[in-house]
Parts: sequence; C-alpha cells; structure tokens
Amino acid sequence: MSMKKSRSIALTLMASACIVATGCSDDEKKTERQIYSSVEACEKDWGSGECEPDRDRDRRRYYGPNYYFIGSRVWYYPMGYGTPIETRPTQAASSLKPGAVSSGAIGHMSSSHSSRGGFGASAHAHGGGSSS
Repeated sequence: MSMKKSRSIALTLMASACIVATGCSDDEKKTERQIYSSVEACEKDWGSGECEPDRDRDRRRYYGPNYYFIGSRVWYYPMGYGTPIETRPTQAASSLKPGAVSSGAIGHMSSSHSSRGGFGASAHAHGGGSSS
C-alpha cells in the first residue's frame, strides 16, 4: 500500500471516530429569549439568578435565559452553564409557546445557540437575532 493511500485511510478513520464520538460536532439550536422591564418580572418566570441586565445602562431591560422547545416542553440554558435543563412545572416559563411573549415580558428575541463539543471541553456561543 502506498504512503499516500495509507495516510488517506488513516485520516478517514480519524474523522469517522471523531463524528461517532460527537466530540467534533456542533449542535446549533434556534433559541428564544424573553425581554422584561424589571428583574422581578423576569425572576417570576425563570427564578432567581436566571436574569441578565441589558449591557446598555440607559436601557432598563432584563433578559431571561436562552430557551428552545422539544415538542411542547421548554428547555433552557441556565446562566453560566452550557448544558440545557428542562423548565420545572412551577416556573411560569414552562407554559411558553414558540414565538409567544410571556405575560410578564415586554417582548422576545430569537437567536441561535451553539454548543460546541470537544474532548473534555465545552463552550457555547450566542448568535444575533431579531427582537419583536
């Protein structure tokens, strides 16, 4: 077997192993995020510690965590963690519908959320979206 052919086979096997192990795959989901006029309204939907103030100090807005749907169930990315969890039935956010605005929110935005795997590492990124 030639050196070039062996290298090609070795690279193909390495790529296949990487895909099977999912260590090299990207998982991107369309996520939504509620926008609130107060931290209290946000925490009523999501719970304490799950709301983020707008970075622009002139705007008095707060954002709930990024969330997405699997069927009718709502999964969200808790602040500071890259692994999503399902909302608890006691959370008002558990009754959200795709594209809907919570009764306590003033709007919502959509974006994409990527969780990038690695061998022993995890990271996440938030893409831009549109607000309504």
